[in-house]
Amino acid sequence: MVYASSVLMAGTGVGGYYELETASYESSDFRWNIAKPMHHLNLKLWSDPVKGSDLYAECGAWSNTSDPQAKFWLVQSHARFWQQHHELLLTAREERHWINSPLLRLVDVDKVKDDQWGPKALALRYDLHDLAGTNASAVVSRYTTTPAFAYIGKINKNIWRAGPLDDSLEMGFSALRKEWDDGSGWGLNWNDVFSGDLNLGILGANFIAEYAISSDLEGEQKYYTDSSAWCMELRGMRIGPLYLTWNRYNYGKYFHDRLSKKFDLDDHNFDRDGYYAEAVFLVPKKTINLTYKRDDFVSSYDEDNNDYDSFFASKWRREWNYAEVYTELVGNLKTKLATDWTVKQRTTTTGSAWLELSSENQFAYARMRAKVKDIYTSTSEPYFTIDMETGVNFGDRWRFYWHLADLVGSNIWSNSFYQLRYMVGWNIEAYFEFGSNMDAEALSAEQNGLLKSFIRINF
Repeated sequence: MVYASSVLMAGTGVGGYYELETASYESSDFRWNIAKPMHHLNLKLWSDPVKGSDLYAECGAWSNTSDPQAKFWLVQSHARFWQQHHELLLTAREERHWINSPLLRLVDVDKVKDDQWGPKALALRYDLHDLAGTNASAVVSRYTTTPAFAYIGKINKNIWRAGPLDDSLEMGFSALRKEWDDGSGWGLNWNDVFSGDLNLGILGANFIAEYAISSDLEGEQKYYTDSSAWCMELRGMRIGPLYLTWNRYNYGKYFHDRLSKKFDLDDHNFDRDGYYAEAVFLVPKKTINLTYKRDDFVSSYDEDNNDYDSFFASKWRREWNYAEVYTELVGNLKTKLATDWTVKQRTTTTGSAWLELSSENQFAYARMRAKVKDIYTSTSEPYFTIDMETGVNFGDRWRFYWHLADLVGSNIWSNSFYQLRYMVGWNIEAYFEFGSNMDAEALSAEQNGLLKSFIRINF
């Protein structure tokens, strides 16, 4: 009994933190009124009960100003079991749905994890690792906020590998399916995607190709024709200090992938025929990189209507361009001068240019970005933004952080965020903040009049 208990307790631990927060709002009923304190508890438990296994659970509890009762919830958890080549994972509210889709990006974790203020999906995952050159993954995931399931399968086989530059040939196949009931009364909807990919590496360069087909049933609407997508890419090509990448792609009108943002209504990459090119020149004997990128395609999809069936009778063209000069100077100073512009139907629609300076050492960090937007078009008035942030360490206990965002144009506004952190000791931290860093990072015009202080106890 004593031996069994010691085995079960091996590798077992408890950690987390507790926070006590108070805030004062400028826009409250009483100016700078102090809100009720908020408590936040995060508890992490982990254990390795037997060889080849680990358990993990993270729970949270918090109280807010409108409800004095604490709320408890499961943040994430998993149980993992493995042997030499095999791994089985049961997860709740974790992002464990990724598979390798080298070019088409057929699985987007954000689409599968069932995000609603954090992942909510329940999943079972099996992985096969390097068994006779074969790797495979299988995932069954259940959405908990909507009645839906996702099924993901992928297998890769290393056919050949040799040479000092690790020349290789690898082939893969994947099968994806999403099933859901939207409550419309039509019954079960589904979307299937099957794909194959190839990766050939020779002399440090890679040729990659991926082809996929899809079929859909949603309500009475079926999508079977013009429902394929393919992409091929040459990357890692080098001519002296010049590195080149070339990509050619074609996406069908009705190629849909409900597990991907790219081929769903998020990014609606429907009916696209085009290419992508990238060139990077490393200036000899200088820490200077010159980069140019271009994405050029034609499409008939009507992007103003967010559905699956809106297409024009004729195709339109879009060209996106990006140019950058990156340097590293004495004193760990890094600079980036860049511009990008988009041309649609031979008329420049958007464009911007910016300069970014940054430097960092063990005592301080500083970054400044000055950006001009809408500079290549006559339909919009150009405007200028400046975004600066600084972090300074004062000894081992004090740290000051400042983030400022300004806009100058038809409107003028300024947004700033300040934070002072004090390391009390014994795993205790104290923070004092003014403003909202989220608004400053988003270059939001709304200045959030918020004064906040909280103390965190880590254990």
